Amino acid sequence: MRSKIISAEAAASLVKNGEVVYIAGGKTNRLVEALGRRFKKTALPRKLSVIYTGGVNQPHAPGLDHLAYEGLIDTVVASHWSPRMANLALHDKIKAYNLPQGILSQMIRTAAAGEKGMIKKTGLYTFVDPRLEGARVNTKTESALVERLQILDEEFLFYRSLFHNVAFIRASSADVEGNLTMEDEPADYTSLSAAQVCRARSGLTIALVDKQLNSLARHTNVRVPSALVDFIVVDPNTSQPAMHGMDVSLHTDTPRNEKNAAATVQKLIAIHAFSRFPQQGFVHISHTLESYLLPCLDKLSTDPALTFVNENGQILRYFCQTKGQIASETPADVADESQQFDFVHGGGLDACFLDFFQIDQFGNVNTSRVDHRFPGCGSTIDIAQNTHRVVFCGAIAGNRDTHRQTTRSHFVQNVEQITFHGQYALSRGQEVYFCTGHGTFRLLRTGLELIEISPGTDLERDILSRMDFVPLISPDLKEIALGHL
Repeated sequence: MRSKIISAEAAASLVKNGEVVYIAGGKTNRLVEALGRRFKKTALPRKLSVIYTGGVNQPHAPGLDHLAYEGLIDTVVASHWSPRMANLALHDKIKAYNLPQGILSQMIRTAAAGEKGMIKKTGLYTFVDPRLEGARVNTKTESALVERLQILDEEFLFYRSLFHNVAFIRASSADVEGNLTMEDEPADYTSLSAAQVCRARSGLTIALVDKQLNSLARHTNVRVPSALVDFIVVDPNTSQPAMHGMDVSLHTDTPRNEKNAAATVQKLIAIHAFSRFPQQGFVHISHTLESYLLPCLDKLSTDPALTFVNENGQILRYFCQTKGQIASETPADVADESQQFDFVHGGGLDACFLDFFQIDQFGNVNTSRVDHRFPGCGSTIDIAQNTHRVVFCGAIAGNRDTHRQTTRSHFVQNVEQITFHGQYALSRGQEVYFCTGHGTFRLLRTGLELIEISPGTDLERDILSRMDFVPLISPDLKEIALGHL
């Protein structure tokens, strides 16, 4: 059998002008870097379309920014956006779509089955809905990926399948025959489906691995068979990526360098969120909230029977002995990313705790795009729209200009982009809460109602004067106790 082992540079040279490239999350940066270097050196390839779900853009690593060049990129379809790539999209330099991570991973699976698309409720009444933005990021983007359908008096969205002919995927090991295993990976990022799409279209699948084995892997450990893998790049220096979400420091009441004040705000948010945790069931917490929400669970009088689910496929049990950390290094299970979202879309989550940029008077939430910041929706739409209890955590107001020290409210009259539609959530029987450092609001048909405040909070000074609209005030407004945390 011919050797499939090649260098990252050789792998990058195989990508041709105008091809559609799927880039799996995780440690695929080496392949992405090589492709970017090739373009800078030769101005080739040109006009690529790139698809990626999540996990490529790691903290302290440029991720897809290695490819953020005019001429190299024609179109990007993504859930998470890196800064430079987002800048190209915001300035109409490329065609760009922002789709929910779960939807996008399932679109890859649907393409592997050769289907034209899939019908879902997820995304209705958000910016993904064609009645709003249709997932388009800019005016340069004209073609529709999403259509609205009416079936048996119910409304749905039809997502067109995306077909690629090059896949950059990630694995831990390649055995002597080129079968891929993922024993050290935090997720599989729909790699099998991505490779299947390429095989059906006579395309190329290139895998980046940590090591090559001198023996055959046990068949039950193989995640992508050798027959679907064309080339393999071995890089033992590839680092394990950190899981990431939005930077919560963007949403606090204090500048990043005021760590003590920021910690105080975070603790107060955690206190308000504390009572929203279920005693049992399945829970999702945004990665940036884990460090100060999870310690709440250690304060419960009984060990909560909670199972944590993240967007990349991990299913994790919580134990009080971990002292506020989910042991993602040893998950109970790592599901295929698209299958994980089957569970999420099917209503499997009992509660979720999420970040936000803006909240408006109607209970709509923006987590995806504000001003020049465009991290994308990630998995927020998938999770928030399909979870029984939704809890958004953040500050009432935050710094807009660190030089002038001016602040603006995160509670606005109208959000800049609808990532979560509050009234649609209520119509589906969801509970919605907004926990801040000064108080907690719940969403009603008539708007946001303040139901709890922190000790020492002045209602006018600390809450009402910092909001761009006037919320309802519960006649049973109570002061939350601090003693249990």
